[in-house]
This record gives sequence, C-alpha cells and structure tokens, in this order.
Amino acid sequence: MTTKEIIEILKESPLFEKITSQEKYEAIAHTMEVAGVEYSSEDIKEIVGEVFTAL
Repeated sequence: MTTKEIIEILKESPLFEKITSQEKYEAIAHTMEVAGVEYSSEDIKEIVGEVFTAL
C-alpha cells in the first residue's frame, strides 16, 4: 500500500473533511505506522499539500 492509497482511503470518510490540517496529517501518519508503511514527514507533507488543494 502506498501513501497516496492510504490518503485516498482516509478521504472517503466524512469525518476526514471536518478535521484540521494538522489532524489530517496525524491521522495519515498514524495509519501509515499501523499499516507498516515506511514514510518520511516530508513525503506526507508533499502529498497532503496536493490532497488538501483538491478538497
């Protein structure tokens, strides 16, 4: 599973739209840790910027 796939899954939740950018970042980071996906905070910040622009 990739970072983008995880974010796409999280975006499907109606709750995801109601939380702050920081909370979205934390939710993504936590989900990636639980899924065992290696990531860097810069990877998330780059993708999160793209995702938040699209919201």
